[in-house]
Amino acid sequence: MEHGNALLQGIASPNNSTNQQPARLRFRWACFFTILWLLFLAVYGIDRGTLYRTESLRAMIARETLSGHWLVPTLYQQPFLTKPPGQYIAIALCSLPFGEVTTVSARLPSVFAFLVCCYLCYTMLRSIRSQGESLVGVILFTISFWWLDKVPSAEIDMLQTMWVMLALASFFWGYQYWQKGSTNPDCLYHAHKSMKFFTLALVATTAGFLTKWTAPAFFYLCALFFLWRQRELRWFWSRFHLVPLAIAAALVGLWLFGVSQEVDLGLLWQMIYQEAEQRLNPAHQHEKIPWFGILRFPVLVLLSGLPWSFFIARNLVKTYRQRYNSEKSIDDLNERADTHERTDPIEISKSSTLQKSLPDGLRECTANSRVLISFLNAWVWPNLLFWSLMSQQRLRYVLPIIPALILLGLILMLTTIQKRGSSSLSKVFVAGVIIWLGIRVVYVEQIVAERSRKHHARETAQQLRENIPENTILYIDQLKDEGLLFYYQRPVLKWNSKIVSLPKGQDSIRGQTIEQIEAEYILLREAEWREWCQREKIDALIWLRDQQNDPIVLVKRSAVTNKSED
Repeated sequence: MEHGNALLQGIASPNNSTNQQPARLRFRWACFFTILWLLFLAVYGIDRGTLYRTESLRAMIARETLSGHWLVPTLYQQPFLTKPPGQYIAIALCSLPFGEVTTVSARLPSVFAFLVCCYLCYTMLRSIRSQGESLVGVILFTISFWWLDKVPSAEIDMLQTMWVMLALASFFWGYQYWQKGSTNPDCLYHAHKSMKFFTLALVATTAGFLTKWTAPAFFYLCALFFLWRQRELRWFWSRFHLVPLAIAAALVGLWLFGVSQEVDLGLLWQMIYQEAEQRLNPAHQHEKIPWFGILRFPVLVLLSGLPWSFFIARNLVKTYRQRYNSEKSIDDLNERADTHERTDPIEISKSSTLQKSLPDGLRECTANSRVLISFLNAWVWPNLLFWSLMSQQRLRYVLPIIPALILLGLILMLTTIQKRGSSSLSKVFVAGVIIWLGIRVVYVEQIVAERSRKHHARETAQQLRENIPENTILYIDQLKDEGLLFYYQRPVLKWNSKIVSLPKGQDSIRGQTIEQIEAEYILLREAEWREWCQREKIDALIWLRDQQNDPIVLVKRSAVTNKSED
């Protein structure tokens, strides 16, 4: 522990040492440790277990993206536009070195996204803290239950979080330069820098939109509330917003043009409308008492944000507890000013209670820190309120606000602990790293392994391959088990009850023409199998269990039956 404290003290304040060379060496070792820590958390477990929940769906669509469907997401050779193509393109690009989409390549985008988020966390902390404290903050940033099942993962949420964080961080940096340019209009440097950052912010928002439709909502809710608090709403109709917005609109327009060349845009609008209706229409509200979900959801988010949400809640309690004293002091000063009463110097010194009335987390903050805290508050609370009002309330929907929640808690914690000396920070740092390391290992080695054993996707897929000839398409009707079908690793199509169909523009399967196919293999649920048995004679080859442990059956439908129907 003594060595850890000495190292951390050198990290936190490398410039305070009388001997600069050892301090710099310790700081370099700290950078090396931070990089190793981030890589360990991002990569550890990337090949463990099978794809879970919607991971397999993303991987299935990315597999078809890799085969040529780059602009229009496709599943079973049919357009699947419930989500834009961003995540699927990212998985496909990461899969190029492997030659195919694998469990590892499907999860790689979340690894890169997590590392980018950590770097953005460092840059934002660096604007108000020393290099060493910022490194400590980055390591503590990784200690959150939100990252357990999101990194590594093939789900969309982590990539969307990266784009939203990049957009809002760029907006904040652009705002800083824009403010400096407003005070000195003759200096073109600040105007150029602010325009570059604002353009990056809107381009990142566009990338987030092309990853998941809701990304612009996070950006504009934060920007609107922050600029309103700063009394700078004029930014929305200035060239610093309209020009980047035009660039962003042009990028979206190019994508829509590409989509229109492959599918009808009406299908895209219909799927977007259905997605929006599920979240906005009160008819989809599952709560018996609608307002109960509005009150419960923020509490769940804050609980899942522990330990950092504790410092936020602590700061809020102190803020409201001390507000009365602050307002009383302000009213007293205003009354003295209105009556032009002469004030004794001793009485003037008592006005320091205005500063003392601030909570501990803000009293010691600099002006730059308070602006950043105001920005992070604008990032968290308006978006949390917005998603609390939705008819569908899922914790993963608000993942893009979690970096701001953690950063806000980190800043308040560092400010509070700073007064107690570096030894307190050392204890928090070492304890946090050791505890989180243990949690991470248990999660990967126990929970993920047990989850994969229960779902048995690889074993069931192997049984399918053993019972279906290699050059034969497997058909499905109403079955939804992309995890099983991903590990099957052979062509799968939706069933057409009238004719045997191949993908558009394809007249053979690995050199085998449609006339050479002797039979059709269909994977059905138990209820579907009973319906099919009433219509025609089909042979049940093998009964299996899907990932939800429900019975499914592989059936063989002879080609003679199909020709007689035609």
